Amino acid sequence: MLTLEEAKALAIKHVRDVCADKSIELAVLDKSTVVKSYGWELRVNSRAYAETGDFLEMLAGHGAVIVRHNGKVNVLGATESVEAFEKKHWLKP
Repeated sequence: MLTLEEAKALAIKHVRDVCADKSIELAVLDKSTVVKSYGWELRVNSRAYAETGDFLEMLAGHGAVIVRHNGKVNVLGATESVEAFEKKHWLKP
């Protein structure tokens, strides 16, 4: 079973893999982290946005990152809700 810190590292890795600009430093927005029965709902964005809150520094195009206790990671699209994802995959929050 993963720890939260391991889940954060996986979330950052997966967002980096789909990010067009690999030079952008990424961070998990800790205040947005939600503990679920199956793992975590995390929000990843640029470190510049995390530190300043400046919307011009935000990443666009992805939504929540779901990391399950078994290490499986799903990066949701910007318009995909966590609730719809959970229902589709039979996950209990």
